[in-house]
Amino acid sequence: MIRLSILISFFNFFFIFNSVAQNVSNIVILGNERLSTESIKVIGNINLDDNYDNDRLNKLSKELYKSNFFKNLSIKIENNSLIIDVVENPIIESIEIQGIKNKSLNNFLIENISLKNRQPYTENLLKADLNLIKNILKSNGYYFVKITPSITENSKLNSLSINFNIDQGSKAKIKNIKFIGEKKIKDKKILDIIASEEHRFWKIISKNVYLEQNRIDLDKRLIENYYKNLGYYDVKVLSSFSEFNQLGYFDLIFNIRAGEYYYFNELTLNLPNDYSRKDFEKIQNFFDKIKGKRYSLDDFNLILSDIENIASTKMYDFIDATVDEEIVENDKINW
Repeated sequence: MIRLSILISFFNFFFIFNSVAQNVSNIVILGNERLSTESIKVIGNINLDDNYDNDRLNKLSKELYKSNFFKNLSIKIENNSLIIDVVENPIIESIEIQGIKNKSLNNFLIENISLKNRQPYTENLLKADLNLIKNILKSNGYYFVKITPSITENSKLNSLSINFNIDQGSKAKIKNIKFIGEKKIKDKKILDIIASEEHRFWKIISKNVYLEQNRIDLDKRLIENYYKNLGYYDVKVLSSFSEFNQLGYFDLIFNIRAGEYYYFNELTLNLPNDYSRKDFEKIQNFFDKIKGKRYSLDDFNLILSDIENIASTKMYDFIDATVDEEIVENDKINW
């Protein structure tokens, strides 16, 4: 029992000793070849006036690693000197992307990857950029893309060149488009309003038969707007996903929750005191006309457009039309 007490006391003493802040009278940086000592001081916010306890040293280490300039480093305090020994990451001399036929897409990839000319190289940045390139190409329909990075090192200059060799493969084509869930509308009608199309041998010039994320996102908005114009105010496209079939094509599937019909109820137009209500009689008459009818997104947008046009024609200084919606009796909308 006495021995245990001694060990605990010794541990506490050791912990307190190591957590005590230390002042330094000198800063020594070793191993830096490309970065100047002053640059490293700026990166790590290193000052002689600081108190260097464990927390400060850990924070300093994190800041230096965060810069991506260093592959390895060690920090210690010895004889009142803060000693930082670094191993610098190589600098990127050039980056090339080969295999992309579309110049604008190639430029977009170069602009969006993290690795840049004259910037430090790390393996983590390379892995992140490989994933980014794959995702961008997939969003453009290239689901079978293969990327082979090659790196040429210059040990004397501690630099390297990177080449992304890309095999785009064939663009993914849509074989079938399916709608599941609580859709309440026949598939053919929904197919007529979306942009994506099912691949057929006679559609040799249509780009809409390819599986592209931007077009799928557009399809989701088109589906929701179509349903809302039919009165399904609370419609949601819960998900959209693709399934690869054995024939080398994709099935595009939309999961729809239509919800129930909603109806316009009490519609009130609140105007500033200096606005003439007579100028907005057309809006009020339209309110009376659609009360009790099914909700329609087009009617909603038409009202906002008419309000802006009236305000502009009558030369009102400023108008900011906002809508407060309230659901009453489960299926009625008050404005």
